[in-house]
Amino acid sequence: MRAVDFGYLEARGVGAPRGGRKSGDDDIDVRTQHGPRREPTFSRGLVGRANDRPGQVAARLVLGAEWPVAEPGPLHARLAAGMGQLDRRHSTMRLQPWRDAAEGRGVRIGPDADAAVRNSSARLDCARFDKHDACAAERELAQMHQVPVLRHAVDRRIGAHRRDDDAVARADAAQADGCEEEGSHGAILARMPRRQNASVATISRRMDIEYAFEQDFVTLAELIGAHGAWQRRHVALLQGERSLDYAALDALMDRVAAALQRDRVAPREAIAICAASSIEYAVLFLGALRAGVAVAPLAPSSTAQSLAGMVADCGAKLLFTDRAVAAALGPVSRRIGLERSEFEHWLTPPGARPEPVAVEPDWPFNIIYSSGTTGAPKGIVQSHLMRWGHVRRGRAYGYGPEAVTLISTPLYSNTTLVSFFPTLALGGTVVLMAKFDVTGYLALAEKHRVTHTMLVPVQYQRIMSHPDFGRFDLSSFRMKFSTSAPFSAALKADVLARWPGGLTEVYGMTEGGGTCILAAHEYPDKLHTVGRPAEGHDIRLIDDNGREVARGETGEIVGHSAMMMNGYYNQPQRSAEAEWCDARGKRFIRTGDLGRFDEDGFLTLLDRKKDMIISGGFNVYPSDLEAVLREHPQVADCAVVGVPSERWGETPVGFGVLKAGAGASASELLAWANARLGKTQRLADLELAAELPRSPIGKVLKRELRDVYRVKRGGSS
Repeated sequence: MRAVDFGYLEARGVGAPRGGRKSGDDDIDVRTQHGPRREPTFSRGLVGRANDRPGQVAARLVLGAEWPVAEPGPLHARLAAGMGQLDRRHSTMRLQPWRDAAEGRGVRIGPDADAAVRNSSARLDCARFDKHDACAAERELAQMHQVPVLRHAVDRRIGAHRRDDDAVARADAAQADGCEEEGSHGAILARMPRRQNASVATISRRMDIEYAFEQDFVTLAELIGAHGAWQRRHVALLQGERSLDYAALDALMDRVAAALQRDRVAPREAIAICAASSIEYAVLFLGALRAGVAVAPLAPSSTAQSLAGMVADCGAKLLFTDRAVAAALGPVSRRIGLERSEFEHWLTPPGARPEPVAVEPDWPFNIIYSSGTTGAPKGIVQSHLMRWGHVRRGRAYGYGPEAVTLISTPLYSNTTLVSFFPTLALGGTVVLMAKFDVTGYLALAEKHRVTHTMLVPVQYQRIMSHPDFGRFDLSSFRMKFSTSAPFSAALKADVLARWPGGLTEVYGMTEGGGTCILAAHEYPDKLHTVGRPAEGHDIRLIDDNGREVARGETGEIVGHSAMMMNGYYNQPQRSAEAEWCDARGKRFIRTGDLGRFDEDGFLTLLDRKKDMIISGGFNVYPSDLEAVLREHPQVADCAVVGVPSERWGETPVGFGVLKAGAGASASELLAWANARLGKTQRLADLELAAELPRSPIGKVLKRELRDVYRVKRGGSS
């Protein structure tokens, strides 16, 4: 016999369950302040009956796991099972611990309990809770003065009434006047004991997020939904004079998901986006994730032929573009515009909600096409679990509600997304730049008191060399990141010396596998490296025969972690070629990069394996030659490639970009560099250029340099 005290609940307007006993129900001794009362029944499901008020349904949903239980039994098992299932179905992130607690006490959650839960949870469909229902649930639960109850009741779905802007405006005005409307959120908080004052919402929200980040898997859409409930007026996205708070973002994500369902885009299918960064772009991407739809973000710089090939390859059901891309493409079937008016026309009406989708960890999150710098673009399939790994590590770098991240690289790039998603997952603000320019970037950083940013090395180079850099107040920065291309030690040192905040270099691939991290501000003597393997990442070096090399030797970098691509989309052969397995069958992703570990475990990145030059039987690493060229006081940028040679097989050729006002000739630079290089490293030729060809995220397109040089010189040196 187990005792449950309903007196506390009854005194606050939440009645105990009603009805007679049914066969198979637990024996429960229900007591109140006035003595025993009749036993409740749970035959209609885990919580709620047809004549319950909505507030009581929600209250009993939450309070079921709070009832004191002397000994676990079938009812408790059914409750615990229900909490675990509803956790996934209704985005309520604080319910799983009760299931864990039940299992920890030896309660078996069997198929009978799960069946009972399915019957009952089906009656708690999100659509049942309209604005009045949610208010009733919140009011009755909050009156019980229990923060956990309030936290559970006001989740994204039950708290949907907060999307009524007029009601919110009235509540905000009333709170400012000190006379909240009876039953409003502010009035509920005001009636709570002093220890649970108006900051309880913030405290509760943070406890929810903290709990979420302790889980093995939570979706990004669920996290944004939680922020939409608890910090609804906090700015999520900002571009120019436009901004979108979390409540509006959450509502728009619902409309996007509902529109995709209306257009019969099923979970795990794909859509494609090809446009400049914008608020509409971000909303579409995030809304598709809520519907379980994968996103293929494509580069607007792609040729029409290449773009058509990628859209066909990923099987995109819809293609979203802005006007600039649409003009370049010409007529395309199932194309939807991302301009504000066109996008609004495509969306479902305000207030629309999608059918809930239980996203699985291995489902495709996005399909990112490689830049094609070394061949035809490949569709890299990243799962929701892989992105969850990116998001989870964001907490270590200070992302949170106070974070303001300035995004100046395009949203189709993984470089951007590894900073974009953690910012939103942890409730921060993203400031979007459609196109990078140094003055505009610095002005935005100062204006919005930016705390975080992700830049590629060429952007750092341009920012640090700008004559007005020192005029801008950048003291708000906490952390700056860089990835995607080699980052010279001299440039890192300059950033550390003149730009406030930490500097973290991240080495890895879009395909995932292993990641190395260099906290440059903590290891100023290791700026020539890309850091040490991240926690939980296994990085090894192998030779041409697939054997591991000894510490201190050079080899191809391979990596393993929980963050690994599913594979290249529709290309199983190329997926297999990108993998290496150790003697125990452990799967690694091959990077194609050459590196060497030092005695402290820091990795020095040498070159792309394909870029390594074999000249006269000697291995020549272009990065070594580029480092020498950069030491010349008149050189702003440079690159070295290998070209065919009848005498040596291959030979290195340099390309240099001079600083403004410099007057050095190509022959002078060539002689200067060769005087400092080893005999087997010397450059066969050097050309000056106004700029080096780069991908949109700053990678030097060495293939283009090599091809142009071969055409000009007739194919040999």
